[in-house]
Amino acid sequence: MNKRTLAWCGLALLFGGACDDVLFTAPEPPPPVGGDGYCAVRDLFAADCYTCHAAAVRLGDLDLETDPAAALVNVTSAAYGVPLVVPGDSAGSLLVQKITNTQGDLGTDMPPASGGLSTERAGIVKAWIDAGATTDCTDVPVVERYHPEGYQDPANHGPEAKLQTERCVDCHGLDLLGGTALACVTCHGAGWDTDCSFCHGSDPTGVPPRDIDDEFDPALSSFPPHRAHTTPGIGPGFDCVECHLKPTSALSDSHVFLGDPTPGVAEVRFFYGRAPAATYDGLGCSNVYCHGDGRQNGAILKSDGPRDCGSCHAGPATLAGLSQPHLFHAAPNRPCATCHGATVDDTDTIVAGTTTHVNTVIDVDLPPEVAFTNGTCTGTCHGQPHTDTPWAP
Repeated sequence: MNKRTLAWCGLALLFGGACDDVLFTAPEPPPPVGGDGYCAVRDLFAADCYTCHAAAVRLGDLDLETDPAAALVNVTSAAYGVPLVVPGDSAGSLLVQKITNTQGDLGTDMPPASGGLSTERAGIVKAWIDAGATTDCTDVPVVERYHPEGYQDPANHGPEAKLQTERCVDCHGLDLLGGTALACVTCHGAGWDTDCSFCHGSDPTGVPPRDIDDEFDPALSSFPPHRAHTTPGIGPGFDCVECHLKPTSALSDSHVFLGDPTPGVAEVRFFYGRAPAATYDGLGCSNVYCHGDGRQNGAILKSDGPRDCGSCHAGPATLAGLSQPHLFHAAPNRPCATCHGATVDDTDTIVAGTTTHVNTVIDVDLPPEVAFTNGTCTGTCHGQPHTDTPWAP
């Protein structure tokens, strides 16, 4: 049993599966290319090189799909200043140095992400060059490729990766650094796996507009009010940990590529946030603090529209439901700001971006002439002197 098998068995046991269900089987290498000549080389490029060097991608400004011979033979590399293919001289051709990973100190960029071609497949290219690098063909079988044409387009492989329609790690490695296929960093660049916005949207925090299936319309997303929860407004804006186990990488356990028990579905887990006992059934939340009256008793549907003060607790539009001490103090038409000035202004509007609202603490901010300590007031308020007066009618 190899290391990959052990890793997958561990993940299976962690989520209650059987080891036999996830035994890692490395995919078979590409089939050998028969015959010789330009056709064999062209088909080899189609199997091994199009991910980065197809006409639509042109990584390094190299197109090996449209006319490989014209792109390589007697063409000087703009990056290195040396010829890509010298007819009759495979050892002096940069292409061979790259596919065999023998370019030495020439340049600092990586060779093909697979680490170079196998000796057998590199030999096909060498033989073609040493024979004059002509466009003469022999009838050879086309080398099959695993993914269909055009799969390198992000609109094709992006959703399949996020929804795990394909198990990317089977071929690209548990670290996505190559395995028996291409390393993701080859096209995406270093750091893509720790950039939340890479998969989830343009917002630096990674908060949708882009849903996991690439839907950009918030109204059609799996959770339309995402932005309402993360944008400062009636509170400071919530972090992902309020509703999710926040990953540090695309490779974090249970996130997307490794150990995800529900591919394509974002697990909602409240236990690190303000409402650890809350639940989400796909339609709305229950037992939440955020939409309650200061206790873990709120409920809301994701389809509900914008909230106002009365959506969660009594006041200021209606006093019904306020506690008796609140009713006593509010009766003379005193605004909430009299006692909660850091949270609301004199028009009973929540102070934008305040950190004292929906923070699990009842914040009391009295006028300077009144001190509030241990539930009692001392000073003069609403025209009456207070000396250690408890919060009571």
